[in-house]
Amino acid sequence: MTVLKNYIIRVYRRDRSDSDKIWGIVEDIESGMKHRFTTFGGLKRVLAATDGRPPRKQREGLPAKSRK
Repeated sequence: MTVLKNYIIRVYRRDRSDSDKIWGIVEDIESGMKHRFTTFGGLKRVLAATDGRPPRKQREGLPAKSRK
């Protein structure tokens, strides 16, 4: 069964010379959680997250034991 989620997407600024640069906020209607995005890819990650939180970025260059 597919569960539909409802969001409010507010775009505050975009770069006309680079279509990937877009700044705004996504608000999940059900939970009230708000997530910022600064790129089109960031917007897609927020919308694709299954639990309402955007996925955490992996830190590169640090050994696994050094990550906190």
